[in-house]
Amino acid sequence: MFKDMQMDLERAAKAIDAFLEALGHSAEGELKGTGKRVAEAYAKELLSGYAMHPAKILQEGCATTEKDLVTLYDIETTLVCPHHLLPSPGVVHLAYRPGSRLFGLGALTDLCQCLGKRFTLQETFTRELVEALETHGDAEAATVVVDLRHSCLSDRGPCQRKTRVRSSASIGTLDDAERAVFFSGIPRPQ
Repeated sequence: MFKDMQMDLERAAKAIDAFLEALGHSAEGELKGTGKRVAEAYAKELLSGYAMHPAKILQEGCATTEKDLVTLYDIETTLVCPHHLLPSPGVVHLAYRPGSRLFGLGALTDLCQCLGKRFTLQETFTRELVEALETHGDAEAATVVVDLRHSCLSDRGPCQRKTRVRSSASIGTLDDAERAVFFSGIPRPQ
């Protein structure tokens, strides 16, 4: 799952050009160079999480005896739907109670990018985040809420532009006070 991947950008660009042509569009004029741009966007941005490893991201935590809840809200990320290859932008809200290590806030946002910038379902991404915090981060407890707008729902099929999908997963147990603090900070849908 977290193996290094080899990417052939030239071949991917040609495939995108062939895809456009199969849909009746010549890769000329406004579409000239589109294959290369799309291949680079996927390889260097939308799927950049494959070049990252959760264990490496969380290995730099510092030893701690602190047990207070750490919360982060509105961590921006974009998943790519494996069924339609369309982006699903949104945010992650995360809370964890440290075990033996405490992490820099940048490491936690990097973890979200590592697991999010891949072909993945939202539910899988949500579960993988809490599991990474437990497995690689030694968290005593973790709760993650993911709130995304799926392009495959908003821009095709039912065209539900305002619909957001929210998923959550937990490992360990936050006490009632911790849960109240975390969930009170999550913005209400607009």
